[in-house]
Amino acid sequence: MDRERVTSGYLKTTLRPADGHELKLGAILQRYNDQITGSSGSTSPTLSRYDTNTTNQTYTAAYTWKPDDNELIDFSANAYHNRTRAEQTQVAPASGIGNFRFYDVATSGFNVKNSSRFDAWGLAHTLTYGLDYYYLEASSEAAHFGAGEQQGYGGFLQWQGDYEDWLQVITAMRYDGYQLDGETRIPSPQEASISGDRWSPRLTVGVTPFDGFQLYGTYSEGYRAPGLQDVFRGGGAHGGGDTYRPNLLLQPETAKNWEAGVNVKYDDVLTADDRLRAKLNVFHTAVEDYIDVDLTVLPRTAINIGDARLKGVEAEMVYDYGSGFVNLSGALIDAKVVSGVYSGQALNNTPLDRFSATIGFRMLEDQLTVGAQYLSVGKITRTSRTNPNALPVVDDGFDLVNVFANWRVNDNLKLDFGVDNIFNTAYTDPQSAWSTSAATEQGKGRTFKVALTGRIGG
Repeated sequence: MDRERVTSGYLKTTLRPADGHELKLGAILQRYNDQITGSSGSTSPTLSRYDTNTTNQTYTAAYTWKPDDNELIDFSANAYHNRTRAEQTQVAPASGIGNFRFYDVATSGFNVKNSSRFDAWGLAHTLTYGLDYYYLEASSEAAHFGAGEQQGYGGFLQWQGDYEDWLQVITAMRYDGYQLDGETRIPSPQEASISGDRWSPRLTVGVTPFDGFQLYGTYSEGYRAPGLQDVFRGGGAHGGGDTYRPNLLLQPETAKNWEAGVNVKYDDVLTADDRLRAKLNVFHTAVEDYIDVDLTVLPRTAINIGDARLKGVEAEMVYDYGSGFVNLSGALIDAKVVSGVYSGQALNNTPLDRFSATIGFRMLEDQLTVGAQYLSVGKITRTSRTNPNALPVVDDGFDLVNVFANWRVNDNLKLDFGVDNIFNTAYTDPQSAWSTSAATEQGKGRTFKVALTGRIGG
């Protein structure tokens, strides 16, 4: 059996050159060796198979400046760079052995923001404003990966007003823009470019009728630009005969979201110095021009397949009593396409119905924490993207148990230990691309984790 091999390294440092200033630097280096197929999880001997070597590099820098004597400055700036390169050599079927392909994606970006706080006209004001930008470059000799350059940029302005202890109003406006430059290799190479932009508002009103209990409501709009592969993808997939065509007419997704909920915050509930925090949130999101690949026709292409709707309820409660804690959370979510060729089908890659419970205990003067987590995921319905009228496949949910321990050896050294899926339950993550007819499960089995964190200096 082929197994995935992973090698990784992580480096993080924190510098505080002066009062109010902090700089965090980080680096993550990873290498994966694995074998992939044209249909993940399938054991069919006719599928294309590739030995794959993937390297991933991530570098980050985060700077904050918050002077104690100036409420107008609460500044942060973040910069990052990520590069992923995958090299794939075909090992099956026999007719394609030795074929080579690669893709290389590099993304660099930054964001800056500042919050200014002041009192005026009987209100406590917080004005937050910022900018962000990223540049993505992708290259590949295989047309179906999509190649070119993508830029995204934006800015926002948010005002928060608090009146006494019972009323909070937040208003915001965000601007987003994007530009894609690439080459449509199918049917013949041709340079192309698309761009777009949008303003998106947000409004939240919170009312606290009595201490520790807040009611709130939010209306917001969102915007998601198409990606390089959505627009410029072409050619066949995994060496097969399926063909994809670029789509220069693809429109961004827009979303309108309503939320309402309750926040609870109480201390000294059952014992002295205990804390209770809870949140209940209901939401309804309507998405226009949802982007997905239409697999019902050839040639295939990413299109705005129609509108989508997400609605549900989420809840979380944390109770901390000093020597231990309990954390309960759950969600019931309904997400589906409501128009177009996939009308009535569940959305891909959306949160699932789930419940989790975590219990922990502190001992040795809070230096040692041990605990366990139970996670339950509900039934999973999988539909056919090539034949929307086919009967859906309904899989049972799964239950996992994880355990963990954290030992703070001293102020500068910490040891973390954990075992995920302690009962070695076989399951498949429904949000993966695993084949519905796979002979194997995709989820990780019993996994042991150990981490040692040290700090040098204050």
